[in-house]
Amino acid sequence: MQYVDRVEGLLEALLSREAPAEVAGPCQHCDSGDLAVWRCKDCALPTPMCRHCTRSYHGSNPFHRIECWTGCYFRPA
Repeated sequence: MQYVDRVEGLLEALLSREAPAEVAGPCQHCDSGDLAVWRCKDCALPTPMCRHCTRSYHGSNPFHRIECWTGCYFRPA
């Protein structure tokens, strides 16, 4: 079956979104130095941001699903 050959790559792609590449690194959207532990499940590129940037970027998207990194997993926020 050709679909079974692709399972590992698909699972790896899905799981790569579950943990940030840099755990609690500084926000790359601003120069505040605050930790980037917030992400949006609805944005095309869910890069982690600090709290201030998340609020600024999502002021016009109040129904986007925001999550916060707890140290082990992203929890709905």
